[in-house]
Amino acid sequence: MTAETLKKLDRKLRKITDPLGSGFPVLRKAVEEYAEQYETQPEEAMRQYILWKWRKV
Repeated sequence: MTAETLKKLDRKLRKITDPLGSGFPVLRKAVEEYAEQYETQPEEAMRQYILWKWRKV
């Protein structure tokens, strides 16, 4: 996934209210959709997103 793709995913994930609580199913679905779109596993998509986000902070 490119930096531009990760930015798009970031924008989508930021809109989710309480992503680690009641919004977790929405978060999971969004990550699965992006993973499928870019032909990767959801775990790999989250790993790349977290690493990208970590480096930005």
